[in-house]
Amino acid sequence: MDEKKRIIVGLNEFVVPEEEEVPIRIRMDRTIEEQMTTAETLKKRIEKLKAKRDQKMVKDAMERLKSEAGKGERHNLIPAIKDALRTDATFGEILGVLRVANGYSYDPYKMIENPFV
Repeated sequence: MDEKKRIIVGLNEFVVPEEEEVPIRIRMDRTIEEQMTTAETLKKRIEKLKAKRDQKMVKDAMERLKSEAGKGERHNLIPAIKDALRTDATFGEILGVLRVANGYSYDPYKMIENPFV
């Protein structure tokens, strides 16, 4: 290892000097109550978003995304995803449509029905 016959990133090559290291803080100290409050707040924000958006525009964007996703794995989906985001589609909805386009269920946990059927 010292002779660098086998490179191990961070150990014998590409080592970041200690003074340049950036500490990564992981917050694991939140109580379950705080976590539940955050989840409820996010749920309410998403419900408000869905109530105010134009559902037909969202559905049309999801249909275009599904169609584009059916063109193969080398096809660029970024424009269709951007269009979906502009209609206020959620990340979960976009992923669900991509799952369906690839032959999987909308929700892998079977908790949410596909609203775009």
